[in-house]
Amino acid sequence: MTSSSSSASRATGDGSRRRRRGLGSNAYIRIIAIGLGFYSVMTLFIGSSFISVQLVVDSPDTSYQTLFLPKTKTSNQDQFTPPPSTQTIHNQTKEEPIVVLHAGPHKTGTTSLQDFIYKSPATSSHNNKHTSNTTFLQQDQIQIPTYDELPGPYHEYTSFNFAHCMISKYKRGGGDLNQDMCNRIRGVFPKFLEKAYNNSQNVLLVAEDMDRATIDHTRIRFYLKPYKRVRVVAVYRRLRDWLPSYYNQIVKMYTRVYSSGEEEYPSLVDWLHDHYEEFVQVHAVEVAERFKKSGLFESVELLNLHEEGAGLLEKFFCDYVPNANNTCRAIQTGNMTLQSNVGGYHDYDRLVIAASLQNRTRREIRKPVEISRAARKIVKALEDKGIASSYIPKKCLSTDLWERMLQTEQIHERTYFPEWYERQGGDKGLRQSLEEVTGTKFCTLDVEKILQTGMMDPILKNI
Repeated sequence: MTSSSSSASRATGDGSRRRRRGLGSNAYIRIIAIGLGFYSVMTLFIGSSFISVQLVVDSPDTSYQTLFLPKTKTSNQDQFTPPPSTQTIHNQTKEEPIVVLHAGPHKTGTTSLQDFIYKSPATSSHNNKHTSNTTFLQQDQIQIPTYDELPGPYHEYTSFNFAHCMISKYKRGGGDLNQDMCNRIRGVFPKFLEKAYNNSQNVLLVAEDMDRATIDHTRIRFYLKPYKRVRVVAVYRRLRDWLPSYYNQIVKMYTRVYSSGEEEYPSLVDWLHDHYEEFVQVHAVEVAERFKKSGLFESVELLNLHEEGAGLLEKFFCDYVPNANNTCRAIQTGNMTLQSNVGGYHDYDRLVIAASLQNRTRREIRKPVEISRAARKIVKALEDKGIASSYIPKKCLSTDLWERMLQTEQIHERTYFPEWYERQGGDKGLRQSLEEVTGTKFCTLDVEKILQTGMMDPILKNI
């Protein structure tokens, strides 16, 4: 099978132009739980675009173990309890409806999809105002479960409640919910699915926590009855972009912990050396391979975020959600509401925190907003003094880890996007493009050396 082209028209939203590629790797993926509450911060990639690969399997008609894993109490009930069975009367003269399950992973634009679904204001289409995104979804007979149908701790993005209830052993498996909490959905969610199925409506679930290694695929299929068709979608982002973005999310969550001195603020370079293998296990390719290996889903598909052309929302709704004609057209014409969630760069935050803890700054700096403000002041002071970045001590990724990352990207793209990969220059092009960004992405401030030499003390004393 071959990768799909992205040049054809997407207005129909039927996904007919996609070609399919099989996926056969047996991937073992360890869980990575990113904790301290219910956080989910995603970067918007509206400006990015991509192609897709479909990983087809036959589907039966029936059915941070690391430093970031929060400690939780064990639920008294660890065994999965099936939801009540439902009675279905789907109109057999209509097309068999489908569940589209967007499985993330984290840092691949999932929040932009969630915001599109859940945060669209119900504004009027008159006077150049946008129509609610929900209107287009309803016109296309696409059902999105609300909090009433998927109750739990996540009120805003309710699909997270579903994702955490699909984690094997619940909290013991790294999830945020125990079985007692998940039992709340056992009565209402099956009724929601039964009604949608009987009305021949498609269902959309979007939750990046489906990337967890301990997701129970059998439980997913059981909970999605009576639907016989389930399509899983994961978004591919190159490691060189995905890993720094993931790192930035984590350190942002832990800013107060670092600024209090409870834990040392790791640089991206140090973090990658310590946790590279763990995070690769929840990359899009690994997530897709895990779903495919279960053999329980009609198809498992990879979207290439880097391909030129359509943006994420357009690609997803026009090519992967069947019969989403109105939603697709609204996205293409700009007649819908978009929200942005842009990530940041935190290397100078690390310098501010280290300097403050050593009393190198004019005053104690602890709050995240104060840290960010001080970091911007340092950058501006360096620019005003004409001090180039090349003169500031840095630590870079080891050659060994750099090569491993490159080789992994090569394997991913040769396997799943071969035509696109060759258009980018193949192995030579991929190596050259990584070399071009290494100095900015994979070389971080050597904070220890900066503070030891005192080279920035005059600047630090004024923030």
